[in-house]
Amino acid sequence: MSKTIAIVGGGPSGLISAICFARRGIATTVYEALDCPLKAATYNPNRSYAIDISGHGLNAIDYIGAVDRFNKAMIQFDGVKLEDKVVTPWNEPGWIGSRGDIVSVLVNLVNEKYSDLITIHYQHRVTGVNVHQGRLEFEATNDDGTTEQHSQVFDCIIAADGGGSVLRAQATQQEPNYQLTKKDVGYHCKMITMDTNTDGLDPRYLQVLSPKGFCVAGAINGPEGPQDPLWFCFVPYPDDKRFDSLEDVRTHFAERCPKLLQYTSDKELSEFAQRPSQNIGRVTQSSQLYAGKVIFLGDAAISYPPIGQGINGAMESSMILDQCLGRAGFDTEGAVIDDQMLQQMAKMYNDRWHPETMAVSWLGMKNVMAKPWHKVRALAMEALNMNVLHDTKRSDIAYSEVYHRAKKQGPFWIL
Repeated sequence: MSKTIAIVGGGPSGLISAICFARRGIATTVYEALDCPLKAATYNPNRSYAIDISGHGLNAIDYIGAVDRFNKAMIQFDGVKLEDKVVTPWNEPGWIGSRGDIVSVLVNLVNEKYSDLITIHYQHRVTGVNVHQGRLEFEATNDDGTTEQHSQVFDCIIAADGGGSVLRAQATQQEPNYQLTKKDVGYHCKMITMDTNTDGLDPRYLQVLSPKGFCVAGAINGPEGPQDPLWFCFVPYPDDKRFDSLEDVRTHFAERCPKLLQYTSDKELSEFAQRPSQNIGRVTQSSQLYAGKVIFLGDAAISYPPIGQGINGAMESSMILDQCLGRAGFDTEGAVIDDQMLQQMAKMYNDRWHPETMAVSWLGMKNVMAKPWHKVRALAMEALNMNVLHDTKRSDIAYSEVYHRAKKQGPFWIL
């Protein structure tokens, strides 16, 4: 090793990237703004929802040799149910959980196998970057709550700091070839905790409780792990939905998703009424996936409305980046990373992954379940066995191929 590498963001894509490098004997330093996930709750009732790790995420988990760990630590994923009928069976390895569940598995893997090569600095918030110098500015929070400002130069910076990426925003000001296109497709959601009568629900499935309201419920690890599931339901809206009272919420769900009332206490319905909605309809598309010495992964590379592929795609992007490092020559016996190899890696990664990000972004914008026509289209295509979204979960089909299949359906995708 002759080069230093920083990874900004200790989420799924950042940690998988660090593990990929470590498996090659390459050291990295990870900067994470939050505290260690092993010390904190693995979910946030305002934001958490059940994520299925399948297909593209499975590719990445298998790539780093962590399938057995996920089998032991997370709820098995067996598919999607619509009103208690299995509509999308899943027969490969796969898992359901919160982002915190996923990160916890990866952190344990780092601590047990790669602590000599991966250094994670928690409560280190990156505030600035010089993409051409490779200089990071960050604020470190000490145990006593005080903060210190630091600056350090790296030969390569992996930006895995999510949809609100600080590095992405600053790169547009420093690199003319790196530009962003932004839009908002009008997609909000609110989460509700299902806390009653859930014993009859099978946690191995995502449950579409109502096709009319497209309320999707799923389980995550509870305090005792996979055998003690907690249930949340994702409720989509076209805007920032507000309620005045508990009775308003009950009336709303009686019309939109009566089944949800069977699983939710008045306490949780009241909290749902007060809960802020989350804007999940922001789309950010990048002209390329690198700027100077910075390479962008996951949501930092591109952000799009959720179709179940946010974390799956993010983890696969880390795998693709590592494969590009191999193609750039690091697999050669005795190879040492130099500037030319890093540049080749960035360009290969961009050529390979940028079309995939644009494809999944298009699919996300065409499947906004807060829009009536999008819901009707999804149900109609399901009935006609033409739902290409099922293919986004498959491990053997690229997002770009799913996009081309969808485009061949022509009139279905006008709106």
